[in-house]
Amino acid sequence: MSAVDGFPQVNTSDDGLIVTVFPPKDGGKKLPFDALKAEIEGRGVKGVKWEDVKKAVDASSGKPVVFIPPKARAGDAQIFVEVDAEEMEAKVTVLPPEQRGGRIADLERVRAALAANGVIYGIMEDALRKLEAPIMAMTDSNKVYEPVEAVVAKGKPVVHGTDAYLEKYYDKKNDTPPPSNNPQQVENKNARIDYRDLNVIENVAKGTVLAKKIPLTKGEMGTTVTGRDIFPDEGKDMILKPGSGVALDTTDPNTFVSTETGQVVIKGETLSVLAIYEVNGDLTMKIGNIDFMGTVLIHGSINGEFKVKAGADVVIDGVLDGGEVIAGGNVTIKGGVIGAKTRVTAEGEINAKYIRNAYVESGSIITIQDTSMHSTLIASDKVQLTGRGHLVGGTTVAGWEVLAKEIGAKSNTPTEIEVGEDPRLRDEMRRIESEMKNLNEQLDKTKKGTTFLKDLSTKMAGKLPDDKKELLGKLTRTQFKLLADLKQVQNRKTEIEGRETIAKGGKRRAKVSCNGLIYPGTKITVSRVSKAITQETKFCTLVEDNGQIKSNSFS
Repeated sequence: MSAVDGFPQVNTSDDGLIVTVFPPKDGGKKLPFDALKAEIEGRGVKGVKWEDVKKAVDASSGKPVVFIPPKARAGDAQIFVEVDAEEMEAKVTVLPPEQRGGRIADLERVRAALAANGVIYGIMEDALRKLEAPIMAMTDSNKVYEPVEAVVAKGKPVVHGTDAYLEKYYDKKNDTPPPSNNPQQVENKNARIDYRDLNVIENVAKGTVLAKKIPLTKGEMGTTVTGRDIFPDEGKDMILKPGSGVALDTTDPNTFVSTETGQVVIKGETLSVLAIYEVNGDLTMKIGNIDFMGTVLIHGSINGEFKVKAGADVVIDGVLDGGEVIAGGNVTIKGGVIGAKTRVTAEGEINAKYIRNAYVESGSIITIQDTSMHSTLIASDKVQLTGRGHLVGGTTVAGWEVLAKEIGAKSNTPTEIEVGEDPRLRDEMRRIESEMKNLNEQLDKTKKGTTFLKDLSTKMAGKLPDDKKELLGKLTRTQFKLLADLKQVQNRKTEIEGRETIAKGGKRRAKVSCNGLIYPGTKITVSRVSKAITQETKFCTLVEDNGQIKSNSFS
């Protein structure tokens, strides 16, 4: 391509001065200031600030610069420019001359009016050319002409970025029926498995393409007709890693493929396929205790002291009476939980129809559809009772909230509720402090032993008996192991203290909410401040306020 030198476009309509300096292309020469100055002087323009013209030459932006605003004379055709509020569109309206001898409008005057009003981007030459004939035809002062108007400039809309997201191919049973030889695939929209509304657990086969991460887009910058840049909002990224039973496609690092047959689970930032263990009926001695890395489904009840341990979820269609359930995910018990020897512990949510005289602990939320009586309920986040929603007797501890329709009983049944601290973190902190105390005591004894033997070696000129040398080596190794163990425990303590600090500075406020009656005999503790309920209290939310328990309207 041949070089193109920089060149000017000078508009002197209506005694104004508007100059556009175009930059050179393909190695061409920049427009000399003296050449532009000579052209302007040749048009007889007065009052030019030459230092401003020189800046325009130096910039060579290709955009019109108004040095002297144009001023139409009385009686001339009038040109109005309207720019919308978002500066994304400019409309020109042209009126005919008001009197004989008045100058008609032309495209040069229209361009000057646009530039004078700051319209420098998105000018549509086709729209301008269509204006030329009708505005130049308004020449007869004895005729009445309608105003000529048209949109002649449009900005470039900003295109905001989109967030990265996961396109799930295993979750499309409602769109396309799966082949008869393949199981259907189901996953809860919230990336949590919730079996309360499902009758079947559906698996994926080995080699199934599970999902594809669609990357974020950064968006495209927009520009207004006045040349102002509009910066897009950039999309947010998401992190998802292949877990157990899942691998990335060798040809596409954003595509996830199952390497096992089982249940799809998204937990945190990990996509996994976990196997499912099913018991078609009650758990009996024919099966015994279950220790399984995936999800356990029991299509019956557990009666007796059986133990079920699952790395993922546990679903029991019937009743849990006397057994123990430990889950790395959620626990759903469609019947009730009964018995003083019955224990349920889950890292995720626990859902049950009712709980009586049992111990239930969740790392998240406990939901009871009916009643809890004389039980111990511990949840890192929330305990909520729906349906009848009656919480009677026992101890209920939650990190943030307890919600029920009725708390306690008319017979003044002792009922204790505590919120405001993550009970699991609090218990772990107690264990850590006890362990640190024990480690420090052992370390102290070990240091005293090594000091004694080293002093003895000095007194004996380094000639310790072999048994003492062996003991010194053993104590030294023990000392370093104790120091390493103590550091690990201290790091965990610091981590828990940091989480507690974040929680205290957060927006959530610990509370006990009851949309019915709280009966006397109930003791409520919020953020370590306690209050005994001595008279019936209705429709309230209890919070801590300046060292006291404050009762607000139910919320």
